[in-house]
Amino acid sequence: MGPYVYKEYKTREIIEWSEDKDKVKYYETLKFVFDPELSKGRLDDKITLVNVPLLLIFSIINSAVERFPLTPIVSPIVNNVVNTLLVTHRERFIETRTVGEVLNGRRITLLDTIDIVAKPLRMLGLPIPEYGISAYKLKDNKYGFLAIRNNSKFGPFETMTGERGRDKFDKYSTYLDKSRLGIYRHVSCDALNGTDGSFFGTFVDSSQPLYLFNLHACRSFRLDYSGDSSANGVSAYHYEFPDNLFDGPEYKPENWCFCPKDVDQRKCHGVFDLSQCLAGVPFAMTFPHFLNSPRFLSGVRGLSPDRQKHLGYFDIEPTLGVTLRGSGRFQINLKLRPFTFVPGLNGFKPTLLPYLWIDEGAELSGFLGSLIKAGSYSINAAGYGFILTVLLGVGVSMIGSYLKIKILAFIEKLSGPDIGFYCYDLFPMNNYELYRIIGLIINAVLIILHSMLGFGVIWVGFVDLFDDFIAVWFALNNDCRMGLPVLYRG
Repeated sequence: MGPYVYKEYKTREIIEWSEDKDKVKYYETLKFVFDPELSKGRLDDKITLVNVPLLLIFSIINSAVERFPLTPIVSPIVNNVVNTLLVTHRERFIETRTVGEVLNGRRITLLDTIDIVAKPLRMLGLPIPEYGISAYKLKDNKYGFLAIRNNSKFGPFETMTGERGRDKFDKYSTYLDKSRLGIYRHVSCDALNGTDGSFFGTFVDSSQPLYLFNLHACRSFRLDYSGDSSANGVSAYHYEFPDNLFDGPEYKPENWCFCPKDVDQRKCHGVFDLSQCLAGVPFAMTFPHFLNSPRFLSGVRGLSPDRQKHLGYFDIEPTLGVTLRGSGRFQINLKLRPFTFVPGLNGFKPTLLPYLWIDEGAELSGFLGSLIKAGSYSINAAGYGFILTVLLGVGVSMIGSYLKIKILAFIEKLSGPDIGFYCYDLFPMNNYELYRIIGLIINAVLIILHSMLGFGVIWVGFVDLFDDFIAVWFALNNDCRMGLPVLYRG
């Protein structure tokens, strides 16, 4: 089925700048809008799948049962209560819903009843958790994969502005005023490492990996250079997520801290456990169609992993560090396990069931794309044009000197060998010196333009001719402006 395409809009509300302007703090609001024209399907399409809100509730109850095992007397009571709630609210573990309900959300009336029961228990001091998923709060007890993020404000975030180094531009500094997530066992997994993927700092070094931080996955992702490419006519570096991104500690030791401490590390191979990030919600992340996770592929029919279709990438303009085109491709899976308190699910075989996969892509086009294209060409022109400028500058200066000699020779022919000219000093400098300085100022301005925008590549070379010619021309025309032309004999 699908794809079902949504346009994502991000709004940043700046709340504070650091004193040295090196950091900026802001809130970020996300908005998702369905695009029927780009979608291959409608929101009223029917789909049969696991009841995710119910799975969430079962997981919370199961965690409580594991911490406080049920006695033979209490166990049947809990089972009866759970079954009564399911029947009353017509909730089934396997259900048929519309795509719109799955993505945009539906109200879970079962949570209303649980809230009524939980309130007096909380008043008695029992640790009954509020229903939410990590940074997300269920609004009006409504759950949907996009609904928990749609029109929600996250933060505050703090990122670098590049004031102390353009290579640090847009890199995360803190989230919720902390430099670490506080989720994982080691800083190598827990750090806010990287940017949001829009920029990666200027002058990208292809020999070094880049890092992308995603709050909604509670981790940073590594990107490796895989070759040169182009996007909309602009040269770019092509970066990809490494094939071993989700390898377990046995094959990739640095991933040890992503594996929950109560889980056999061998079970972390090929999958990233999201339950630590999402307050115990049994989600897990892989590449789409279990790409690079063959041990799960055999348990599900109908999947066809394809590296070209299912591996995410970023095309990055290396000088500015801006992403021209990118795609983050990941699959969200449900971790199914037996639930002892639910008849029919107490003997369930643990498995990883694909829920949906996401291709979160963006491409710089339109006015911004044209601007980046023009800027890229200008910067490249400035780089290559430096050599051209030197050559043209030398050549034109030689022509200027030759013409100046010819002009002075013409004056000498008219007035004798010892005749020259100067401007009488009504100002502390004569016009020849004045226009030399004007020429130097113009030269400096053009060099700045040359380095910033790529303009002036040819014109800088003409400045030496210009300042000499303008001084001679004004003097010969008796227009010293700040002095009087006076002939002298040597």
